[in-house]
Amino acid sequence: MTPEMLDPVVTEPIPIDITTDEFDARLKEGGSIVLNGNDLVVGPLSYNERGLVFLALDRVELRDGARIITNGNDLVIFANTLVSENGGVVSFVEGNTKAPSGPDASSLGEDGLDGTDGLSSGAVSIFALNGIEGVLNVTLNGQNGGNGGDGAQGRQGRKGSRGQDAKNGHIPGDCARGGGNGQRGGKGYEGGSAGSAGSGGDGGFFQLVNVGAQPIPTASYTFKADGGLPGAVGNPGPGGRGGDGGDGGRGSTWCSGGSGGPRGPSGREGGTPNPSSAGIAGNSSVRNLDMEVLIRTAIAVQSSAGEE
Repeated sequence: MTPEMLDPVVTEPIPIDITTDEFDARLKEGGSIVLNGNDLVVGPLSYNERGLVFLALDRVELRDGARIITNGNDLVIFANTLVSENGGVVSFVEGNTKAPSGPDASSLGEDGLDGTDGLSSGAVSIFALNGIEGVLNVTLNGQNGGNGGDGAQGRQGRKGSRGQDAKNGHIPGDCARGGGNGQRGGKGYEGGSAGSAGSGGDGGFFQLVNVGAQPIPTASYTFKADGGLPGAVGNPGPGGRGGDGGDGGRGSTWCSGGSGGPRGPSGREGGTPNPSSAGIAGNSSVRNLDMEVLIRTAIAVQSSAGEE
């Protein structure tokens, strides 16, 4: 399920000059969302731009483990009542918890490509005016970084020079010089460097606000926002094979030929970059406000959400 499948009024931003009575009517006009064991995905996974989604409703029900998945986008929810039966809000789910890995090198001597940095989790602000019925599980972990690609083996070294050919003397049976030995092959070329690992994304920020004399008790929600882990650095490419020794010089009628030269030394292994860093853990804020202040705070959150 996506926001496009909801009534358009649900996702319209709250006007900046809205009154308390208009705000109450706006939430009631939004109606209810009931997720029964299924997921609401509020935005696409994007490495270019973080999105922002508003949901303004009278009632949100997350039943039978239902989840709202942000994919690292910012989310703002206004609701009179929020019901959660082991439901939750999650940043990244199975298949999207790790950023893409860098491809391995495809040609001799090429470097492996770098892994993509993990996405940060973004911010989730929930204005549950009448509190939470049940327990809401919020997990805003940063995305793990992608692995670096493997470097390719270096190219083989050049073949050694050929030895000088033998030369007969001026009289029959005389050998002026024998065939020369081939030269040592060239050193193999350096292997391709390993691709860098992507850094882990930062954990998200969670804001929970209600109207009343006391903030929503901690027994009504759980919160986790670990920084993403860095990816693994790729493997460096091995050095290229040493070049073949040069051929020995050809013999002549009265002279022997030279021997082939030795193989050259192998090239150096490709470089290995330094490890990347893990993301920073996120944090949360739980507050209680009077209705007028809550409305102004909600509007301010609308304006700032989605900014880096």
